[in-house]
Amino acid sequence: MIAARERADHYYAAPQAKTPVTRPIRERQARLFLTALLLTTFALAVAFSYVNALTVTVGYQAEMLRQEIGRLNTEKQNLQAKLDRLDSLPRVEALAVHRLGMVRPTPGDVMFVAVGAAESGVTAAADQTETPATHEYAAADGGQQVSETRSKRPESGVLQALLDLVVR
Repeated sequence: MIAARERADHYYAAPQAKTPVTRPIRERQARLFLTALLLTTFALAVAFSYVNALTVTVGYQAEMLRQEIGRLNTEKQNLQAKLDRLDSLPRVEALAVHRLGMVRPTPGDVMFVAVGAAESGVTAAADQTETPATHEYAAADGGQQVSETRSKRPESGVLQALLDLVVR
């Protein structure tokens, strides 16, 4: 049998001492600069994407608000038209006559009262003596004024007119 001799230098290399690899300072600074540049670019891209997303969101909300404003303006116009229809004088008169049983006043039912400054409630309450009070009435049909003098305690012109209307 033939035996071959082992060669130790071929299979096992003698361990060599590792020498630290020192890179030049410029190369390290260049790597650091590129890393910082890459991180800055990434941060700017994220910020740009965020701002664009906010812009789209705000634009969408603004469009929704414009649509809501348009809808509310239309509703306001419809309600104003309905109010004008309900508040019209012919409708109010028809309701008063038919539903509430009111009647149109005759010319003799209308009374105009001219109230002077001397017949104020304060001076009438302070003065307890009887003084003649003059009231002017105007008929609704002819506009003719009639003066009437009564001797009684002074009262407010409006109250006197109401009393005269009730007594009538």
